[in-house]
Amino acid sequence: MQLKWLVAALILSSLTQAPAGTRIYKSRKKVIAMVGGRTGEAKLHFSSCEQSSNTDACVMAIDDSVSDEFSQCAHTDTENKASWKGYLENPAYVSSVRIINSDWRRLGMKDGLMEFTISGGGEVCYTHLSNTSFLTKTFPCDILTSYIEIKSTMEDAAIVVCDVQVRGATLSFPTILQYPPPKIELSDCDQSSIKGTNNCWFAVDGNSQHQHANKGYCAMSQLGEYEWWSTSFKLPAIVQQVILYNRIDCCQQDLTNFAVTVSAQRCGRYNSPATFNIKSFRCNLFGSNVRVQHMSKTGRVTLCEVQVLGHTAALTPEQLREYKGCFKDSPKDPDLSDFKDPVSLSAMEVNKCDRICRRLGKRYFGIQGGMQCWCGSKFGKHGKVPDSECGMPCEGRHLQYCGGDNRNLVFELL
Repeated sequence: MQLKWLVAALILSSLTQAPAGTRIYKSRKKVIAMVGGRTGEAKLHFSSCEQSSNTDACVMAIDDSVSDEFSQCAHTDTENKASWKGYLENPAYVSSVRIINSDWRRLGMKDGLMEFTISGGGEVCYTHLSNTSFLTKTFPCDILTSYIEIKSTMEDAAIVVCDVQVRGATLSFPTILQYPPPKIELSDCDQSSIKGTNNCWFAVDGNSQHQHANKGYCAMSQLGEYEWWSTSFKLPAIVQQVILYNRIDCCQQDLTNFAVTVSAQRCGRYNSPATFNIKSFRCNLFGSNVRVQHMSKTGRVTLCEVQVLGHTAALTPEQLREYKGCFKDSPKDPDLSDFKDPVSLSAMEVNKCDRICRRLGKRYFGIQGGMQCWCGSKFGKHGKVPDSECGMPCEGRHLQYCGGDNRNLVFELL
């Protein structure tokens, strides 16, 4: 599914740099730590949806109605492994999914939500198994995704979804996106099997030479059933394009029936007897991995190089630090004491102190007295005090707090 806001940004794109004050996040774990806290969570909104049958009814699950009346709910036909899928307005960290079901005692159908999974971004975040139905239930989640899929694992059952409510934190991206998009940095790869020494890394080594010549320039799987090759990213990203380099000295028929997916979302499908040297697929999908899978029971995947182009998420300064609390200080024995004296500015604010200590390579910073910035590698030796004691306005931004008299408002740089 294309992201409308991404396409609009690309049309307007003319610059190549992310705006000042943003930085690419380091890992999925770091993202969850930064945007997954309770204070950063909010209700997320859907832009569209689909379901396995009776598709027109899917929007009733995202119309903000909390009625459990069957006529006001999205519902599928009775079928095997019925599913409902909603697309978020923006990629996000999802912390929980709340589902409002209908009263199945009045419906006379088999409830497919007694056994189902909740997934997104190619990952299952919750598996529900029960012999009874529920009316309303909240399920924990822990995924980065642009969609939520609710899929029954039962046969001859229907699912009824009256409302789906998702909580989490939206990921931010550069306002102006570079075009053509840059290469996404890859972290790992894997494949279903290996022919000889032709392992998965030969497809991501930066060498797009097509002539294999028995020198190990290409990744190759064994001849087998639904063989595949995959790579994961260092950072989840919007994938705009996937480029595949085929082998040209032989074996081009290995890539005549395959699919390309981004975190289990279909990016492209190729099924033709015509062979190619280079093939490009446009995606505009959010995810953390790309997979190339042969779609027949007898086949092989050969890839000499795979290039993935797109944009990773950028975080604002507020998302790159963690508030630790208000702490006592002493003029004779400064708490954040890596430097003898603090940096004092009449226009001090939290972001300025953040930048000062970040450039100096320090892990913590504290703001004191409205205008003093202290940097250090440890803190807390004089003890913690209530947040109310750090309520002095910043000299550079009066609506922001900058500590107090001998009180440091302390943050950790992430």
